[in-house]
Amino acid sequence: MPKDISAKEYMRGFIMRKCVMESHGKRTAMGKRSWKLFYARLRDLSLYLYRDAETAATATRAEEMALGYMKQVYRFQLHCQHLRFYYHHHEQHQRILQQQQQQQQQQQLESTTNEEER
Repeated sequence: MPKDISAKEYMRGFIMRKCVMESHGKRTAMGKRSWKLFYARLRDLSLYLYRDAETAATATRAEEMALGYMKQVYRFQLHCQHLRFYYHHHEQHQRILQQQQQQQQQQQLESTTNEEER
């Protein structure tokens, strides 16, 4: 965990991870592609994954939606420095979708309020 006290934590909770590509672009063996449970924290621009309370892995590149992968409901893919490639998903997709809808409604409300004031 980083020592930066000013880092903003956006989300924390359990997340499932599936390794698809090993380092140097090699595909992961079929027996090692199962989904594994991790505890994750999203702080500033870093995603921290914990297997247990003592070990943590830090992602070093940005994630993006995995649009071509349709087996899990809410998923994103993560490309790491050494060409590793992971799929991630979690069960709280409904909560995230509700938050996104609330933010959109709030933005629409603010824009209509600003237009009325003019």
